[in-house]
Parts: sequence; structure tokens; C-alpha cells
Amino acid sequence: MVWQEETRVIVMTTKEVERMKPKCAKYWPDLDAASADTYGPFEVRNVHEESQQDYTLRELVVKKGDSAERKIYHYHFLVSFSCSFERGQRCIFN
Repeated sequence: MVWQEETRVIVMTTKEVERMKPKCAKYWPDLDAASADTYGPFEVRNVHEESQQDYTLRELVVKKGDSAERKIYHYHFLVSFSCSFERGQRCIFN
């Protein structure tokens, strides 16, 4: 779907595990991976990663076969949206 819709930004609003329950499977490669992860005809590489207090921004490069590479930005928020607003945390909107 990311390829088909020509997505350039992914916003992940959940941790992989919250309150000791799995919430999301890890679908991106590690930054220090020697090679790309392969998903069917797609190759995905993590070329840059920058962590802040409340989120991590990843720069992923996706390639399908012989086609041109596409850069995708992956915002992975590390705060729980379900309880952040209750505590008045609005750091991502500042």
C-alpha cells in the first residue's frame, strides 16, 4: 500500500508493546543492518535514525525491482496517545 499510494510519510502512534501487550509488529529494518530487509518484491533499508524524547524519526528507502528508490519518513511516537492528552502533554504539536 505504501508503494501503490506513493506514501512519503508514515506516522506510527503506538509503541511495539504497551502495558506489556504487543501492539504492533516491527516492520522496519534496524539502522545498522548490513543489507535491506526483503518483503516480497520490495527491499527496505533504514538509512538514518534520529531519536527525540517523544519520537524517533527514521528515513527509509524502499525499492521495488528495477524501479527508482523512494524515500519514506517514518515518525514513530513513543508516547501513548491514549493517555498523553489526559496529562496535558502536547509536545508533538509545539
